[in-house]
Amino acid sequence: MNATPHATPSRAPIQRAIFACVFLGSAIYLGRKDWKANDASSWPKVSGTISDVSFERFPRKSGTDYEARVLYRYVVGGKNYVGTREAVHPPKQSSESEAVHYAASTYPPGSTHDVFYDPDDPSESVLLNPVVNLRRTEIVCAIFGTIGLVLLGVALHEWQQNRPLPKKNARFLGRASQD
Repeated sequence: MNATPHATPSRAPIQRAIFACVFLGSAIYLGRKDWKANDASSWPKVSGTISDVSFERFPRKSGTDYEARVLYRYVVGGKNYVGTREAVHPPKQSSESEAVHYAASTYPPGSTHDVFYDPDDPSESVLLNPVVNLRRTEIVCAIFGTIGLVLLGVALHEWQQNRPLPKKNARFLGRASQD
């Protein structure tokens, strides 16, 4: 009996494709905030008035971060808006006393500040102009994206190499030969 060796399908292409999706997804996830900040850096500005300021706690393994929560009002095109975002990447303080001092000294209620708003959706706004150095994020996203694309290419190549070949006497669409 002369057995024809069949290539057993390998799970490696599937695993590589999964890893590729993880790397590509990570690149998109890591870059989305900075891409938004880059878009926001060209938003127009109007004057806004601070209504209230507080801070929020963010526990971490190595301590707690504090971030200002600012309530402000502004007008675009004759329509009133209320904003709550200080920045796309808000500055964080490492202690409660720093946060209280920062919030009280930077945003006293009744003070006026520039408000940067999205011209396509004026309800989207920030107080701090989000000029962001994207170099580090661009590099990380490029590395993750490249790894993902390479893994996907390798997976597709391996899948193509390991797929079962059609039987010797089979015709197109899988019908057996009737001689």
